Amino acid sequence: MNKLPESAEKCVEIFVETARQAFGADMVSTVLFGSAATGELRATSDVNLLLVVKRFEQRRFDVRPDASGTCGNPVECNVSA
Repeated sequence: MNKLPESAEKCVEIFVETARQAFGADMVSTVLFGSAATGELRATSDVNLLLVVKRFEQRRFDVRPDASGTCGNPVECNVSA
């Protein structure tokens, strides 16, 4: 499998750390999937991450810092319970 480009890897690290701070011990796992996971990431690709949490509280999610300012790309979040 190919390594993520440095810029994408940095964004993933920032997002995961932000999630870890927001969810604490309730964060169980982070899963990278899609083209980034298969080594087929292109310049136009998005990076797909799945966060698995024991307990989801909307207020913890709402206070997350805006990662788009750090990575230069918008962050779209879809929440499913």
